[in-house]
Amino acid sequence: MIKRTDWSPLEPGDVVDVVAPASGAYRQEIKKIQQLLESWGLEPRLDPQIVDPKAPLMAHSDEERFRQLRQALLASDSKVIWSLRGGYGSLRLLPLLAKMKRPKRPKLFLGYSDITSLHSFFGQSWGWSTWHAPGLESLSQRHVQSRVQKEIKELLFGLKRQMDFLGLKPMNSKARALKRIQAPVVGGNMAVIQSSLGTPWALRAQGKILFFEDIGEKAHRVDRMLTQMSQAGFFSGVRAVLFGGLSLSDSRGEKLIWKTAIQDFTQANKVAVFRGLEVGHVSVNRPLPLNTPAQLLQMGKQNFALRLSLKERRS
Repeated sequence: MIKRTDWSPLEPGDVVDVVAPASGAYRQEIKKIQQLLESWGLEPRLDPQIVDPKAPLMAHSDEERFRQLRQALLASDSKVIWSLRGGYGSLRLLPLLAKMKRPKRPKLFLGYSDITSLHSFFGQSWGWSTWHAPGLESLSQRHVQSRVQKEIKELLFGLKRQMDFLGLKPMNSKARALKRIQAPVVGGNMAVIQSSLGTPWALRAQGKILFFEDIGEKAHRVDRMLTQMSQAGFFSGVRAVLFGGLSLSDSRGEKLIWKTAIQDFTQANKVAVFRGLEVGHVSVNRPLPLNTPAQLLQMGKQNFALRLSLKERRS
């Protein structure tokens, strides 16, 4: 069944709820976030206690971070909830979210990295379409390319309703033989997804296009995650795997990831594998709508594209 998308484009003056489900930020950074959203003609709304400077690992206690997230989810006067940043802590909120009744009105939720836990929950438990997209701290600190910031703004305001990720490279014969796949995209941070296995909120990727991104993981740790997921049968029924950024400050270490861990994975599994998705902890971190109709298309012998429509979504 196809129905209209479950969120409406933003208009000038709209409220954007800013939340910190994982790590926090400094007060001066939060001020820049407010200024950025105001420059877009939007009204940022965040709890005065969004960050507890004394909290050692996360922005605040689990209870307080959940309270602020729940308040944003239930707010009747906002369409969008945007995460401050990733870091750590989102998975600790899942048991609390599981006790919460699904809001009658869906919201568009944005964030990435550790926020993968929430994307998976909202997609699987509530049927929402969310965006794997830069956190507000990254945008306000200009860690995101200006063209990506422009794209996010155009998408939010409904000026752009289709996305194309070009130049995807097939990494095995299964991928090279593909002509076209139509399936929604799920996924996110590899370590977060791997850590969810065995829990009630483990990502279910069967029948979907799965994507991975990560940062700071060495080759043997990437190999360990992919091997454990393979042994757990996680890739059974997955239509295709797309790799975004797997970034390290050490370029030699990053090359080793691709030449060993990823290469071994592509040969050991029957699933089609591609690389080159401009998503994740990379210089070009484009927004990627999740749980939204998508097509993986062959554009040439060694060239594929991922196309997503924001006009409709599959329920």
